[in-house]
Amino acid sequence: MYPAYGANGEKDRTDKYYKDQPSIIVGRKGSAGEITKTEVKYWPLDVTYFAEFDRQRYDLQFLYYLLTTLDLPSLAKGVKPGINRNEVYGVPVMVPSLPEQRRIVAILDEVFEGIATAKANAEKNLHNARELFGRLSAAVLDQFAPTSRTVTLEEVAEPGCSLSYGIVQPGEEVADGLPVVRPVDLNEGVVTLDGLKRIDPALAKSYDRTTLKGTRDRWVNAMAALCCAPSAPRWSWQSTLCEKKLPSSRPLWWKD
Repeated sequence: MYPAYGANGEKDRTDKYYKDQPSIIVGRKGSAGEITKTEVKYWPLDVTYFAEFDRQRYDLQFLYYLLTTLDLPSLAKGVKPGINRNEVYGVPVMVPSLPEQRRIVAILDEVFEGIATAKANAEKNLHNARELFGRLSAAVLDQFAPTSRTVTLEEVAEPGCSLSYGIVQPGEEVADGLPVVRPVDLNEGVVTLDGLKRIDPALAKSYDRTTLKGTRDRWVNAMAALCCAPSAPRWSWQSTLCEKKLPSSRPLWWKD
């Protein structure tokens, strides 16, 4: 079976192939301008362009690296974004001799391999750190177990605390607007203001129930991760978050 490539990568497998040499796919419609390097034999779908070139003059991997630097998606136009091949042909590039292309490829391959290794090591270290934190947290809580009782978060919430859903349609980004917390902004139970989406304060006013106004406010996301409000004067959260209340089946250690 051979890969059938769409605008942004492999979409399916087929028992037939259209081209029998590895090449480069460029998205034509939809994910216009996206770059994919193919397997040896493949079938390009009608939403793609595929590169044909003189293999005695050009190195495939060099052309792949070169195309990824051209920001071809910026050439896309229309409601369903598409790029015109003639506009791509008009983009000026500098191409060295074949030996120099291969030398550049060797350098970039080594660099990207190093980046991949560093990323894998960082992810492994982060995983190990989270495991260690979990074990230490459990050990600390176990020390309080004999003199503590188990309660639900509902029992320790302020009287009259109710379940409130966040902003459903936050709208467009507004400079200096009201920061909105989304699930992707939750990081180990802490949220900072850097990188938060900001919305029109007038829109946020219609969702006043979602506003956190003090550092004692708490909220949980759909995964029941408890978070604390940072030192911010006023902000809101999006629809997958709810205020101050966990399901009654979720216990919380509370020391007498």
